[in-house]
Amino acid sequence: VSTGVWGADWPPFAWSPDGRRLVFHASDRRHIRRVPFPSYLGKETVPNELRRGYPGDENERRTLHVVDVATRAVTDLGLPEPGRRAVSDFSFAPDGRLLVDHVSDTGADRWVYVMAPGASALRLVGHDRRASRIYPSYVARWHGDARRILLVADLEDHDRLYALDPDAASPTPVPLTPAAWDVAGERGAAIVQVVPAAKAVFFTGAGQNPYERHVYRLADGDTTPLRLTSAAGVHVPAVSPDGRTLASIWSDDVTPPELLVGAVAPTARLTRVTTSPLPEFNAQRWARPRYETFTNAVDGFTVHARILEPVDLDRSKRHPVLFGPVYSNTVRNRWGGMNGTLQQYLVQRGFIVVQADGRGSVGYGRAFREAFLMDYGGRDLDDLAAVVNGLGGRPYVDRARMGIYGRSDGGLLSVYALLKRAELFAVGVAGAPATDPFAFGPDDVAITRAPDTHPDAFVRGSAMRLGADYRGHLLVIHGMMDDVVPFRTTMALVERLILLGKDVDLATAPLATHAWSSREPHAIYFFRKLADYFERYLKN
Repeated sequence: VSTGVWGADWPPFAWSPDGRRLVFHASDRRHIRRVPFPSYLGKETVPNELRRGYPGDENERRTLHVVDVATRAVTDLGLPEPGRRAVSDFSFAPDGRLLVDHVSDTGADRWVYVMAPGASALRLVGHDRRASRIYPSYVARWHGDARRILLVADLEDHDRLYALDPDAASPTPVPLTPAAWDVAGERGAAIVQVVPAAKAVFFTGAGQNPYERHVYRLADGDTTPLRLTSAAGVHVPAVSPDGRTLASIWSDDVTPPELLVGAVAPTARLTRVTTSPLPEFNAQRWARPRYETFTNAVDGFTVHARILEPVDLDRSKRHPVLFGPVYSNTVRNRWGGMNGTLQQYLVQRGFIVVQADGRGSVGYGRAFREAFLMDYGGRDLDDLAAVVNGLGGRPYVDRARMGIYGRSDGGLLSVYALLKRAELFAVGVAGAPATDPFAFGPDDVAITRAPDTHPDAFVRGSAMRLGADYRGHLLVIHGMMDDVVPFRTTMALVERLILLGKDVDLATAPLATHAWSSREPHAIYFFRKLADYFERYLKN
């Protein structure tokens, strides 16, 4: 039993209102190939095996089953192509109808099904296809009227909340929220909570600006959502069953997550009921970022950036700049956890630290988001270049002392920046860089598609044809137990650079995984390597 692959917040099962049926989600990985992951810490090297697929492989088979509680009979609902499609959501209506949200692994297709009580098969009530779609933020809920379906969908330029009548002769989604901004969550899918007692739906969105996520209420009959939260930052909400009280896990640029609670009201000032950090936290002079936009000169896209500067920055001198951690959806007014602490540490060491939302990020419209499809390490470097060049012309910025760092896709971007655009950065630190698209996972077809259908994207996206123009300083950090980006891909990259006569540095740990900073000893070891590397080549 699993919770799916789209990061949904639903449990892996649901009871019918009468308690007579149980629907559960299952995933079967027994057919997926076995891949060796050697362990080096025993008396001998042990070739452990892990089930792992590659782009184009059939994914885990995700199915839905109905259990008749009285008879214990289990029936497979027969969702098509379970190895190529994921269950995004499922739930029961008060009258016993079952809602199923089904999506292709590529993200290009979405199917919405309904099954009536007593029926033996699902009925298709909606299908949407767009070949250019990547990483959709799907949400499906029963409306409070127990008749219609609420959908978050990207049918237009932004993700909007729609209502769908499954019993209409020709079911057509009707938009409920403005077209100018996204119904979205902290990093992607919106939090949507239907509260029948309040005759309203509550959800998160970017109605103020793309850097924040606020809570909105849309009551029956309303034509415009009402913003409920006033504190600038990112909110992760929950509403009481009667719809009168709102709780929110909130953070901003200099405040770690805290719990706020208060009455549901327009732009309410919720009461903070927790104080999470130790007292020493407030003794620090945290750098509060500012937000700026830059224009990509190649295709005209607007690129948003988050810039942290030392509190007492001397603008009569030139200072080194670090871009990182680079990734999509990083330009947010929220506490960045360990990455946020690392940024603040680097700022206190005298660096200006910058993050930029390259293409693929949410909140800036469909064209900007979908331009990332099969173009990782491509035009996204132009997005970075727009910010690099914009800052590089300022008198307090040292254009010759710029560095970049990131992990996974951010590691890929860090490597490619040095290998493909040597004029941008002098130094890079790449954590678990995904530099070989042939070694991506089956879920990554959402941005890569598959080598049998789009072979050019896999050749174009591989680092194994690059390196001749590399002339900077590159440190690669990679855990040897990484099952997301195999360690062997970094070994191939390092060997290629060595054969080209280039200088490259490597830091690894035998038990570190793709989340190489999740264990404290590994985090201290690797982050010290990162900081020292930039100190050595950009400051000393």
